[in-house]
Amino acid sequence: MANALVERGHNVTAVCHEKLKGLPGYPLDKRVNFVNAEGRLPFWCSKFFIKLRAFRFNRERRRKNRKELESRLLGVALHDAFKKSNADCIISFQGETTHAIKPFIGDIPIVTMLHGNPEFYLETCPVFKEALNESTAVQFLMPEYAEAVKEIAPGVKTVCIPNAIPQKEANANWASHIIINVARFDPNQKRQDLLVQAFAKISRIFPEWTLELWGERFLEPDFNRKVEAIIAQNHLEKQVKLCGTTNTPDKEMRRASIFAFPSKYEGFPLALGEAMANGLPAIGWEGCPSVNTLIRSEQNGLLCDETPEAIAMGLARLMCDEGYREKLGKQAKKDMIPYAPKNVWDQWEKLIRGLVARHHG
Repeated sequence: MANALVERGHNVTAVCHEKLKGLPGYPLDKRVNFVNAEGRLPFWCSKFFIKLRAFRFNRERRRKNRKELESRLLGVALHDAFKKSNADCIISFQGETTHAIKPFIGDIPIVTMLHGNPEFYLETCPVFKEALNESTAVQFLMPEYAEAVKEIAPGVKTVCIPNAIPQKEANANWASHIIINVARFDPNQKRQDLLVQAFAKISRIFPEWTLELWGERFLEPDFNRKVEAIIAQNHLEKQVKLCGTTNTPDKEMRRASIFAFPSKYEGFPLALGEAMANGLPAIGWEGCPSVNTLIRSEQNGLLCDETPEAIAMGLARLMCDEGYREKLGKQAKKDMIPYAPKNVWDQWEKLIRGLVARHHG
């Protein structure tokens, strides 16, 4: 986003609060002013004093107090960076940040981004509701979240702007016998174990097919061992490949002919969108919001139940028919055009300019 906005002529300052030094992992345009606001804070801001000041006999109240104090502490740390930036508009990456900086920014318009289902944030972030209502506008990713956002913050401007999906000229190799999954190993969200269990049920029928799992494996070591055990128990060492991370996901996707994505929940599934932009027919769980929006079953991919048996049946349908894979893959590629970067950044620019004009008007 910072790169896109600076390319369009905006003055952009990207602010973070991070103990690690150096530049972000993703390439940042040299014209973007990058500020890491992490630094030494007063003694009264130490964790010890936060715990002391937050103490209540009621556990829930104590937790909420601690989160509130930590939020205000973040605001103190970021205060100078916002003062120096002379911003006309602030885009806040998450609700906690909005709540932290709101007391320090005056009446500068602030847009709070939502990267997932608002119901999830309500359960996990104690200041979420306050943060949305402190915002000038709230951006959410998919139309199905609109009602929940309006219910939480009825008086705040809301706008649906999706993530940007780069468009690809090349297509997947529909003739290949490779199923691919691109996601960090995660037992609760990404569920690679479910995918391996499904593949095990049909692997002997399709001995020429392989399943490639790309992504960070060692954030959840116990889960990684579980997936390895399922592979070993089903003698799939030659057919299931644990590939690790890659800096060229598009290249790996285009070698495949099926994208398998058994996620339980997503905000906006970028890996899925990028796979579809590469012309890959995808299979996903029919109960997962946003996945069941991008995948239109029988038209650009398949939606199925979340059991290994149902996923296996869906995979088999695609594995049996190259022409079907090509048909769904071509439609998937077309369906990603509305998410092209230009379309997405146009929407963001319209929102920003409108808020700034109204503020100065």
